[in-house]
Amino acid sequence: MKWRQQWEVDGALKDWVPPEVLQKFHPSGTSGYDKDGAPVIVVPFAGLDVIGILHSACRQDMIRMTIKVLEHNLALAAKTGENQVVVIFDMEGFNLRQYAWRPAAEVVISLIQMYEANYPEILKACYIINAPRVFAIAFNVIKKFLNEYTLGKIQIFKSDPKKWKPALLSNITPENLPKHYGGSLTDPDGNPRYATVVKMGGKVPKSYYTKIWKHPKMVRRRSI
Repeated sequence: MKWRQQWEVDGALKDWVPPEVLQKFHPSGTSGYDKDGAPVIVVPFAGLDVIGILHSACRQDMIRMTIKVLEHNLALAAKTGENQVVVIFDMEGFNLRQYAWRPAAEVVISLIQMYEANYPEILKACYIINAPRVFAIAFNVIKKFLNEYTLGKIQIFKSDPKKWKPALLSNITPENLPKHYGGSLTDPDGNPRYATVVKMGGKVPKSYYTKIWKHPKMVRRRSI
């Protein structure tokens, strides 16, 4: 496939080492497997400091990082005879402010388009939990770039653990899920978020910044 050749997915990308800022501040991690053996990827999305990362790394590195995460999890799935993944997006703390900056909005949309064009039907289930009201504004834009198959796999829950925890546990056993989400996994120090595996992201220190955006273009909220 031309796209895989362009991004050297089956070659150099396997040995590519992401910039330190992505290693430390790219929020995601694989906590285990669902009941059928599909990898479970947990994404604390509000921990994604897109502005900080784009000041510290290039857009292409963000795309490479996303590809690398997807390829890693598809390799894990293959070991159990599966070819799909389960994703949990934790939207706790999410706000639209940083996505009013055009480069931040554009890179997220480009990642979605890349996923839809090159990884069709790998999504077994997607749980979006702790979604605040403002998330509806973002999702109305995002869903325009999602195909019907992907949309059909998405379940959205507000900040009500009594509703989303049973949904997660119906498909994922406790030993494959961080305690924070109703499972039993914790860090050695007892952290229920299992942060040694599921990276939380966070604000990128300006000491990582290598770029100066002199005239950032802002977009209206309705366009993200």
